[in-house]
Amino acid sequence: MTKNKQVYETPLVIGLDRRADYNEADRAAQFEAAMRVHGLFGRMTDLTDRIQYSRMMAGAIAAQLPEKDRLRAQLSAFADAAETVRAGHRRHQGRRCHHGRGASA
Repeated sequence: MTKNKQVYETPLVIGLDRRADYNEADRAAQFEAAMRVHGLFGRMTDLTDRIQYSRMMAGAIAAQLPEKDRLRAQLSAFADAAETVRAGHRRHQGRRCHHGRGASA
């Protein structure tokens, strides 16, 4: 704090709220778990985006090929399979954990 030209300093100790029902180790473990979940959701989002892009590209290339072309059928089958995987992946993201709490717990 500065008053006029006089500067006042004092050490300030910051700690847990006395009312907290957890300790620093519990809080550190919870933070670590939250960061692991954050990373997992990021990887899941990247995977979903890659699957979606692959599906779109296969469909776009297939649409340019003649109707009876064998590659068109293969690309269309790939796009369908990619959509099945993506849809299943998205359903899995919304499932509840085995202990009955959702992702926000």
